Amino acid sequence: MIAAVGICSSCKKAATNDDSPEKIAAKMSVAAPAASAAMKSFLVNMFTTNGANLETNVQLQTNIQTFAENIGRAFTNEITLETTAAGIVFKRLHDEGKIPGISKNEHGQFRCDFDFMISNRPVQVTYPAIITLRGLKEGTVNTNNYTLIKQSKDAEWKLQRAWQADSNGETIQEWPIQ
Repeated sequence: MIAAVGICSSCKKAATNDDSPEKIAAKMSVAAPAASAAMKSFLVNMFTTNGANLETNVQLQTNIQTFAENIGRAFTNEITLETTAAGIVFKRLHDEGKIPGISKNEHGQFRCDFDFMISNRPVQVTYPAIITLRGLKEGTVNTNNYTLIKQSKDAEWKLQRAWQADSNGETIQEWPIQ
């Protein structure tokens, strides 16, 4: 595994209604080369500052280039795009007051961890795809959990399960899905 990436979404700063998954994917495709170049520049500067001679260390040069390319690919990886699409659906449901355990006037931070690269290869999405968002409402200590499912590539993400867990991960409450 090369990296684990997490998304963090605040319902106060989430995507607008005109940010469809397709528009998000297009924006991410444009950003990918810049992210790759920025990561390469950062790594070169870091190793040079710490005394590494990149002109003679071919293996380090290769590793930096590979890592930077992987960062760029991560922006357009299916996992990244699908997770973004799930977040957009979650935000829309929140705005409509359809997220159990949190009203549309309450806010919090939610995250979803996923691996976008395994053994130097992008992870492929398989369907049905399942993503669980975990988060805390402002002013609470228990975790709200929301599992979304997408049955096929052309289907929309749907809320499948909602529950609250204590600090030990034990389920306190299951909420019905509308």
